[in-house]
Amino acid sequence: YGSLFDTPDGKLGVMGPTDNGQFTVRFYQVSSDGLTLTWEKDQVIIDTWSTDEHGMACDGTFFYRMSKLEGSKVYDLATGNVVYDGAGWDLHTDASGTIIANPTWLTRNHRTGQLIAGDYQADRLLIFTPDDGIDFTAPQSMIYDGDRKAFSASSTVPCTFANTYMGTGITSYGPSTEAPRDAGNYVVTASSTDSILEGSSSVPFTIATKNLTVTSDAKTKLYGAVDPALTYQSSGLVGEDEITGSLTRAPGENAGSYSILQGSITAGANYEISYTGADLVVEKAPIAPTNFLAAQTTNLTADLSWTPNTSGNAACTGFKISHKPSASDTWTEKTVASNVSTYSVSNLLSGTVYNFRIASLNGSDSSSVVTTTITTWTSHEEWRFTNFGTITGSDNAADNASPSGDGMPNLVKYALGLNANARSTSATLNTQINANRRLTLTFMRARTELTYTVEGSNDLKSWSDLAVNPGSVGATVSVTDTAFTTEPRRFLRLKVSD
Repeated sequence: YGSLFDTPDGKLGVMGPTDNGQFTVRFYQVSSDGLTLTWEKDQVIIDTWSTDEHGMACDGTFFYRMSKLEGSKVYDLATGNVVYDGAGWDLHTDASGTIIANPTWLTRNHRTGQLIAGDYQADRLLIFTPDDGIDFTAPQSMIYDGDRKAFSASSTVPCTFANTYMGTGITSYGPSTEAPRDAGNYVVTASSTDSILEGSSSVPFTIATKNLTVTSDAKTKLYGAVDPALTYQSSGLVGEDEITGSLTRAPGENAGSYSILQGSITAGANYEISYTGADLVVEKAPIAPTNFLAAQTTNLTADLSWTPNTSGNAACTGFKISHKPSASDTWTEKTVASNVSTYSVSNLLSGTVYNFRIASLNGSDSSSVVTTTITTWTSHEEWRFTNFGTITGSDNAADNASPSGDGMPNLVKYALGLNANARSTSATLNTQINANRRLTLTFMRARTELTYTVEGSNDLKSWSDLAVNPGSVGATVSVTDTAFTTEPRRFLRLKVSD
């Protein structure tokens, strides 16, 4: 026994005899001068085989035994297990293209690093199979990060590999030599590209989805207002990846809190979204009152009334009331308390169209405005109301009536600014003869809308105009007769018309 072999790392070895189903491979360290051998270790291999060994070799990883009778066996030195059990070494050679069958000896060619069988250099020593121990090294991270997840393959047999990737299940990908980057389920197959080894092995793997946090922003709005834009903050996107879609909220418009929901927010299949919601708070709001009315019940004053909104959505700290003549651009404003539902606006102009508006307030917030319009009483109607408690010109309030019994009709008393219910005196409308012996009529011109005509006559039948609207409104007016003083009689009168 004792056949010698050498190894690529400079050791010498010898195979001991087979004894009870095992044999020993002994290794020696060789000194630098090649003159001294030092025992290093024994590798016991369990196997029963013919002792008809005609050759052996070792490459440091595998031990090769050759037998003329039984062919060849290859052992893994680390474990002692048989990794190839050939009934004959029927492999092609690049020397002649013929087949080497049951070679009688085997040596190692240190110049080429290959094994020699007889006179032939073998181009392939053993068939490499998936069970021969292809190891895969996965990328450091198997969570989606935008990078391709390329595996590396290695084996105890020196060999180079090419990887092919393919999706599995619902993951559509490949086959491709380019590693995938998207989340999903895949299988990688490493195939030998070595000229003297063949075989492949596959391993499944999963690229997990990346966690993406999306946190909605809390929002508020007043009751009745349009929803604000629902926004969010995010963390975890890779590169130029984008979030699409929009948030939604629980339905409802009444005052209260409504959950903001994830809605259609997505970043695609590479992400698992961790969503944190918030609330949209609908706050109570000032709501415009209803039944806003304006009426006049006394002189130069408009009485306003309204119905406040007391629903659960309303909040009110007061009301803002504004008024102006319709021909004006300037509003006069007044704020009243929230428990008020009536208000009077005084010192108005008579016979004027007024616009009124009201809005509900809640702090600095204001509702929409509600408007109404009224035309104030005329001066004549104001006078009637003061004297008779009505604005209608009928009965005692009729223009031609004289309820005081002094014979002066109401229209004239109105024109002179008199009390309808008091008897007139000569001081209110009188005639005098001036130094030129001409009659002079004196009266108060009290109204702007009436026409004042002073007429003269010799016979109380035929009258002629002496003056129309003499003097100025609000002043005492005197009109002197223009007729010749030779007239035996002269009469003056005041005619009033509207």
